[in-house]
Amino acid sequence: MPFAQQLEQSNAQRKDLQAVMLRDARDLAQALHERGDPVLVVWLPDGHVGVQGIVAAHLAREYRAPAICLAPSPRDEAILSGSMRSPPPVHAKRLLDEVAAACPGLLLSHGGHAGAAGLRIAAADYDALVAAINRAPGLAASAAQADRGELVDAAPPQFASLAVLDEIEALGPYGMDFPQPLFEGRFAVSHVAPMGDGSHLRMQLTPLEGAGALAPARAVWFGAGERSQDIPPRAHVLYQLVRNHWRGRVSSLDRLGDRVRVRVGGPIPIVAEITAAASRDLALEPGREVVVAVKASEVAVYPA
Repeated sequence: MPFAQQLEQSNAQRKDLQAVMLRDARDLAQALHERGDPVLVVWLPDGHVGVQGIVAAHLAREYRAPAICLAPSPRDEAILSGSMRSPPPVHAKRLLDEVAAACPGLLLSHGGHAGAAGLRIAAADYDALVAAINRAPGLAASAAQADRGELVDAAPPQFASLAVLDEIEALGPYGMDFPQPLFEGRFAVSHVAPMGDGSHLRMQLTPLEGAGALAPARAVWFGAGERSQDIPPRAHVLYQLVRNHWRGRVSSLDRLGDRVRVRVGGPIPIVAEITAAASRDLALEPGREVVVAVKASEVAVYPA
């Protein structure tokens, strides 16, 4: 079996497993949320450690709360391996540090940073972990900080332009303690439709305020397929400026010496020239789905 086909098959299996784990985790998390737990700690007996970080990230985003997904260790089912994801202002690693200090021996190991962390516990200590982390002192301090809201760098859409993006990129690289600038604005929401297998939604966002440089933009809300009937006509959106990219499908390949001209169909048909080595590495062939990313300074326009 070709390597690319093996990857596609493996990715399909991972998506199926992820869907099952996410469904089960959401059921458990909803019960914990209704109970009033500040930290959502779910244990999936049939879960896989390779997917638990993705599941924890979904829960943290959907509930805007710290979330931990635990699954049996592949080496010893009596040990649970966990991934934690936490939105600001809760610091995931510090919260686990507090648990370790208050309950020595409860965490067999842990580590991470503000947004993500990993841990290992004995399966028999699941209830003890739930109790300990939900009374950690850091939660109260984080709740007080959360009342300050989200800090943004600019509000009116007219600040969102390619010139500003050039300046933002020049200030990089960005990271955990130096995040990329965040913008906010109010948009009209239209053309909402399911995407892919129906688990995601695509929509169009049109700026409501100011003339601005923002044209109507296509947006994707991942994991929101079940909420298609609840999308409001207007939304207050936080966003970051990035270069254009979209999905397309290779329609043809033309060899030009050591270069290959690639024609890609999709929402915006485009022709790109790449090296023959890059074409081989990407295993490009007609019909293959690709993601196109462009910079305005790297695009040439020719008369038809």
